[in-house]
Amino acid sequence: MLFFHNKRKYSIAIPTSTAIILYMMKQNFFPTLNSALESEGLLESWALNFPPLSYDSTYSYTFDDGSKHGHYVSVYRDSGGRYERPVHYKR
Repeated sequence: MLFFHNKRKYSIAIPTSTAIILYMMKQNFFPTLNSALESEGLLESWALNFPPLSYDSTYSYTFDDGSKHGHYVSVYRDSGGRYERPVHYKR
């Protein structure tokens, strides 16, 4: 069992197996665009001439990965400035 203490001074006990699963879960929001792209191995696909991503907006692009139709990437930035893990797939 692992014990956690919150601000209200309550102790929370969770089984170790649950704690391991929580630790291994993927992070879905990142403080920088670079960290969000790197989380999916897409940092090299970002071109320097792409426009800056405004708050609460999405930017999508396709890059040449050697496949017939390329690789599609969509990045979202929320109203707080955090970047969501990119959605990407081969076209």
